[in-house]
Amino acid sequence: MSANPKKGGNSDLLCDEFVRGAIEAGHDVEKIQNRRLGRRRCQGYPGHEPGVHHGESRIETLGDSDGRNMKATLYLSLGCLAAAAICLFLAACAVVKHPRFGALPQGDRLARIERSPSYRDGKFHNEIPTPKFSQDVGMVSVLWSIYFDRSARLAPDTPLPAVKTDLKALAPDADTVVWLGHSSWFAQISGKRILVDPVFSDYAAPFSFMNTAFSGTSIYGAEDMPPIDLLLVSHGHWDHLDHATVTAILSKVKQVVCPLGVGAYFEHWGYPAAKICEGDSHRPFAGNRFCDMDVYAIPVSCLATNIYIVINGLLC
Repeated sequence: MSANPKKGGNSDLLCDEFVRGAIEAGHDVEKIQNRRLGRRRCQGYPGHEPGVHHGESRIETLGDSDGRNMKATLYLSLGCLAAAAICLFLAACAVVKHPRFGALPQGDRLARIERSPSYRDGKFHNEIPTPKFSQDVGMVSVLWSIYFDRSARLAPDTPLPAVKTDLKALAPDADTVVWLGHSSWFAQISGKRILVDPVFSDYAAPFSFMNTAFSGTSIYGAEDMPPIDLLLVSHGHWDHLDHATVTAILSKVKQVVCPLGVGAYFEHWGYPAAKICEGDSHRPFAGNRFCDMDVYAIPVSCLATNIYIVINGLLC
């Protein structure tokens, strides 16, 4: 059936714009009827009274069906995205609860931080303004360069040569400084053993895939350390303060000396409060003589607003 319906004819078509277009284009309307996709009332088409449904035959435009399918797909997609976002949020919450992320200062420790002359607007400030980036770069471009730019020979082709010193066998009266790698140092001064920023892990980041130490550079471990009179930590960056390392040497450490606020990490990781001494810049540590040595904190310009430690004039 492809002819136009005549006025007064007994047509079973439910007339709308789609049917009118199909008839005018010469399509077989009977086949469209047989799809029986829904119902519509005929309004204002010749041969039919507006709003009156003639017969039992029903027809729905294909556009309506497509519209419902599109809505269903949209709702399903939005539901999947919402579920994925919730899962990612819960996973992130679980990850940051890991002990390696430490703890924020609270109570008396936080009050002491807030009284520091270097602390204002909710954070520490460098004494000399230090921009994070040069004028021609920003955070996005720096991160992109770090993770996606590739240059030749960023890592050595062969393991780096290193000489491992038996720290436990050093003569107690020998003044010695041993570089352990990166910013980690072992010093023996006046018979006192000092360990600075120890990182014995193979990576200095929350997760191992973020960076890896060069082959041959991680040759020391907690088991190589003798008893430590002073553990000095300059600041709280991952490459200076390593959860796995400081927890492994806990039983060997007599005293921790660190900048204001960093003590919250050590206490969260099981160090007794009596073992931890925090210092603010330009201020002496509480009872600042440790092991018959004077210990001071001095500020430096850094993205972390670090406070470095000075022992008898030795910058650590």
